[in-house]
Amino acid sequence: MSHAQSTASSSSPNFQLIINKALDKYKKRTKRDLLTHPLASQLQSCDSPGAILAILQQQVQGSDQSRNSDERWSRWLDPTVNVLYALSSTLGAGVGLVFSPATVIFSGIGVLLSAAKDVRASQDILIDIFERVEMFFRRLEIYIGVTPTPEMMGIIIQIMAEVLSILGIATKEIKQGRMKKYLKKLIGGTDIEDGLKRLDKLTQEESRMAAAENLKATHAVGERVKGVADTAAAIDNRVADVDDRVAGVDERVAGVVDQVAGVDDRVVGVGERVADVDERVAGIGDQVTGVDERVAGVDDRVQQTANDVDEIKRNQLRENIHKWLSPPDPSTNHNIACGTHHKKTATWFFQGSIFQEWKSTGSLLWIHGKPGSGKSIICSTVIQDIEAMCKAGQASMAYFYFDFRDANKQGLRDLVHSLLIQLSARSGPRCDILSDLYSAHDQGKNQPSDSISAKCLKEMLALPNQPPTYLIIDALDESPNAPGIPSPREMVLQLLEELVNLSLPNLHICVTSRPEIDIRNVLGPLASRRVSLHDQTGQKKDIADYIRSVVYSNSEQIMRRWRMEDKELVIETLSERADGMFRWAFCQLEALRYCLPPSVRRTLDELPESLDETYERVLKEIKKPNRDHARRLLQCLIVAIRPLDVKELAEVLAVDFDDTDGIPKLKTSWRWEDQEQALLSSCSSLITIVETDYSRVVQFSHFSVKEYLTSARLATPSADVSRYHVDLESAHTILAQACMSVLLQPDNGVEESGAIEKRSPLAGYAARHWVTHAQFERVSSFLRKAMEYLFDLDMPYFAAWLHLYDIDTRPVSGSSSLHWSAVSTKSGATPLYLAALCGFQDLAEHLVVKYPQHMNAIGGHYETPLVAALAGRHFQTANLLHHKGAHVNARSSDSDTALCSAAWYGDLEMVQVLLNLKVNVNDRGLNNWTPIHTASQGPTSTSPHTSYNNPQLLPDVALLLLEHGADVNARIEHEGEDDEGVTPLHLAAADYGRVEVVRVLLEHGANVGAEDNKGRTPLHEAADYRRIEGNYGRVEGYVSGKVELVRVLLEHGANVGAEDSEGRTSLHVAAEHAKVEVVRLLLEHGANVGAQDNEGRTPLHKAVAREYGMVEVIRVLLEHGANVGAQDSKGRTPFQMVSPWRNEIKVLLLEHGAEGVLEHDLHSTTSSVSSP
Repeated sequence: MSHAQSTASSSSPNFQLIINKALDKYKKRTKRDLLTHPLASQLQSCDSPGAILAILQQQVQGSDQSRNSDERWSRWLDPTVNVLYALSSTLGAGVGLVFSPATVIFSGIGVLLSAAKDVRASQDILIDIFERVEMFFRRLEIYIGVTPTPEMMGIIIQIMAEVLSILGIATKEIKQGRMKKYLKKLIGGTDIEDGLKRLDKLTQEESRMAAAENLKATHAVGERVKGVADTAAAIDNRVADVDDRVAGVDERVAGVVDQVAGVDDRVVGVGERVADVDERVAGIGDQVTGVDERVAGVDDRVQQTANDVDEIKRNQLRENIHKWLSPPDPSTNHNIACGTHHKKTATWFFQGSIFQEWKSTGSLLWIHGKPGSGKSIICSTVIQDIEAMCKAGQASMAYFYFDFRDANKQGLRDLVHSLLIQLSARSGPRCDILSDLYSAHDQGKNQPSDSISAKCLKEMLALPNQPPTYLIIDALDESPNAPGIPSPREMVLQLLEELVNLSLPNLHICVTSRPEIDIRNVLGPLASRRVSLHDQTGQKKDIADYIRSVVYSNSEQIMRRWRMEDKELVIETLSERADGMFRWAFCQLEALRYCLPPSVRRTLDELPESLDETYERVLKEIKKPNRDHARRLLQCLIVAIRPLDVKELAEVLAVDFDDTDGIPKLKTSWRWEDQEQALLSSCSSLITIVETDYSRVVQFSHFSVKEYLTSARLATPSADVSRYHVDLESAHTILAQACMSVLLQPDNGVEESGAIEKRSPLAGYAARHWVTHAQFERVSSFLRKAMEYLFDLDMPYFAAWLHLYDIDTRPVSGSSSLHWSAVSTKSGATPLYLAALCGFQDLAEHLVVKYPQHMNAIGGHYETPLVAALAGRHFQTANLLHHKGAHVNARSSDSDTALCSAAWYGDLEMVQVLLNLKVNVNDRGLNNWTPIHTASQGPTSTSPHTSYNNPQLLPDVALLLLEHGADVNARIEHEGEDDEGVTPLHLAAADYGRVEVVRVLLEHGANVGAEDNKGRTPLHEAADYRRIEGNYGRVEGYVSGKVELVRVLLEHGANVGAEDSEGRTSLHVAAEHAKVEVVRLLLEHGANVGAQDNEGRTPLHKAVAREYGMVEVIRVLLEHGANVGAQDSKGRTPFQMVSPWRNEIKVLLLEHGAEGVLEHDLHSTTSSVSSP
């Protein structure tokens, strides 16, 4: 039967596929179809092993093999044919194959034997391979006459397939030609070697499975034997009992003849009881079966428990990663937006071609419109649409809402961390990528930089075999375009540009925003699809439908009284004048809903033309007694570090800001009983209250409200609403004063600090955020008296504040270049220390006088006030403390200095400040390194202190230190450690990115031939590629950077022949660890290719012994005259040191004159090819 006609049974669909694939590979290699070869039909018709052997022997008749090696051929062929023939029925019918794999193997052997006729001197190698294969077949003898399990059958079929693959490879190689070429291919190739290794692994797997089955069967038999033994013992006992009773019967028969009939009846009863015993024995058998079933059930439960444990571990890891990244929750914004959906919102958009094309084709869709045009509503509807695809398993999605009201939803990090968490939750492989990132940052102990997080996101999106991915981002314009290079919004735009430029066909990005210039300049060219809500007919219809739903709503008590013509007039007028802005229509409806029927037309005639005019009217309508309250509430909402809930914001209304002693007072008698009513009555429709998971949060009803209140338009004193213009410094002052009023409550104390939050709902916010408000511009100057009270140790306030929130639990804003060892702040942080840490210069000056003993007191994360001021980059405060007597050379608890730490991170400004403070430029810090040492190396990876980790400034830092007297040849004094005796030039030469630092050091007199305590020179370090272990191939610029380092050192007179304490030259080091470019450069500058180290090894020895030795390096050494026969102190040549599996290196050495070595090692080399 032909190959096309053969089919696999439904129970074992993969067996035929395995054989088919093996046949296809064989056909590609040999250009022969085994199933149509004449041998196949002959062999299939054979009815005995002898007939098969006769056909195979015919294939080698007349050859050298036949004449000289009949015995060796027979020793291999006879057992192989016998085993396969005996297994033939199992391998055919047993797996549902019409054409037996055994017949396929016989055909392949016959073709190979026929092909080998014309190849002379190949018999030994060929028979060695065949004998190796025969070992695998002998293992299969145990399955003759039995039916293996499906799993075991799968292993056997795979062994057959691998044997067929080896036969095909050997046939192909035999046809290559003469002995020399054939031998070289066999040694240098890896196909046969890999096939034999795979056969060995399959055999090992089969052995393990067989052993497991035997163990399981033995255990089961043992259990059953024990049960049968117990049963037999019980039967013996019962039979003995029966014997006793029969004896009694005999006695009674002898004694009472007339009762024989009764005895007969009893004997019948005994027989019945024996039958009962038999039934009970059968029952025991059933019980044994039941035990087996229960054992199987236990196994299932054990497996389920293991699965549950794995799931718990995965969930715990996800939870740890979530805590580590702490992403903001965009679902709160999404739920709010969904709550404002009107029926059939944006139907025109979803039915349009632009949206449908975007859904089906990877691209960027940009939806833009005026303030209040409903962009967030459309965005939330898009999310709902894609979510339906995700539930059906057709897509993956992550979304994000930028929010001007929440500082945690405004930057690049917020966006990327949220997207990472969402994408990893929907995909196992993507979760693995994020887990790797977590592990790479010390199990979450360090934060990833923005660039690394963005790179992780790109890796997730580029992952193959993932469903289409949709990223939906709303309100990009609410990411602040604040001062900074780059601004938060510029960073987000740059990421979007990078994502689009990935050109991923399954990546769909949707962004909504206002059409602001900076956004338009970036997204305009990138977006292949865009929608402007300003000029969409469908948008105007949606606004009209929204207005109609409100006007005709049964819940609007006053509107229900309007005449029909008035209702239609309102709908028509508002729709025409809304100009695409839902927000404008909403504000007008808010005013109209209270109009009695006679006033409707007059109100329509006086409608404001814009949102500015609308908000102006709202402000004008605030009643005079509420104006001060309204202004303060609006100020607090604008500058709040996080959203304030109803209770927190209402507490501001209970603060007396006009107290005569200059310190605001919290007056509990001023609190409103109905706090929501207090807020809404003061600010009307400008604010809204939103329900969250834990509280009711107050926020502006729209982004345009905040924008209007802070705009220069409102500041113009032409209108009497200019009093509501929010100046940021004044706003921060108001909220800081409100915080102080809470922290300075007379009954505050450490022993009662837990009750402070109960006494004032604003206490938690005040303790955590008052410093941020006070640091804004000149705000602290307005709080001077209150701050002096708070920092007075004679009062209870300082301790109570720190008990509520310890501001010194982490490095300042994560932005310091001073990486200090943590010390418990609760046991020693002084008021002066915290004032310096926060940069309150006037307060620090006051505290220096009040507590002079605190000037150099140890306590806090940065240990001294001066270092704390430097860590916070409050340099004027640091100067003040220095002039007042603070020790400038203070050390951390692990003996590091501020100058060493700042130099390490490339913090040029900090280094300049410290040098101006006259610190000792050669003072040794951690591990006895000087500042010029730390500046010469710097961090090898991105530090968690991302803001001031500037390795590109290290050359400038090094130059500045040298200009101030740093010792360019200072040696590390670190007895017994690897870095003992190392100079700055050693450190700089070791890192691929420090070429410019090397130039600076050499220009200032660095000794290019300096040796450390191991005799290594800077050239040794430059030639060593181990600085980024296992990763240098993936680091951009690594190779070129290393080559340039070596070139610069050589140009400045580095000795290419210098030896370290082990006799190794830089060429030894490069041959063992570097890329070919460095090896070639050293040779071009006169490196001795035959130099021997203390063990007699040459660079060639080092190169061939590399676990992942690079053939290019070896080739260059050979081209420059390396001696392949050189022997080390143990008499070993390079050929003998090659790893067993690196046959391509052996071939290369043979081609360059290692024939003598070949003759000596031929047998071992051939064995390595045949071994597993």
